[in-house]
Amino acid sequence: MENNLAPIESGFAVYDATFNRYYLTLGGYQALSGIDLTTYPNLNVSPTQLLNAASDTLYDILIGDGNVGWFGRITTTNQEANNYLMKALAYQATYLLEQGNIANESGINWEANTLLDKEYLKRAVSPLARNILTNHGLMYCGRG
Repeated sequence: MENNLAPIESGFAVYDATFNRYYLTLGGYQALSGIDLTTYPNLNVSPTQLLNAASDTLYDILIGDGNVGWFGRITTTNQEANNYLMKALAYQATYLLEQGNIANESGINWEANTLLDKEYLKRAVSPLARNILTNHGLMYCGRG
C-alpha cells in the first residue's frame, strides 16, 4: 500500500502491513458477533486460525487483485469504510463457523484438470459480508 498514514486502529482487528489486510482479534470478533470463540463447541481449528481464514478468504476471493490497492487505502484511512470492513470480517468468520471453509480449495479440480467454477468459489464468502461491502461501495470501486 502506497500511503504514509497509519492504519485505523478500530480495536476490533490488527493490521498486517505485510499483507495489507486486517485480522480480527478474539475480543473484536466477540464484540461484533456476540460469540466467544474460546468456548465455542467443536471448533476444529484454533480461534485465531478461524479469524485469519475469514480475513484471507474475504480479501483473496471477494476483493481480489483488481481492487486490493484501492480497498486497502480506503479501509485503512476512512473510519466509516473500516467500520463496514470490521462487520464484514465478523460476518465472514461466523459464516465459516456455520458452513465450513471451502476457501482451502485450490481453485483446481484435479480429477478433471480444470479450474473450479467461479460461482463455487463465491460460496466461500458470506453473503452478508458481500452485501455489506457491495451496499456501501467497497466491492467494485475502481473496477467500473
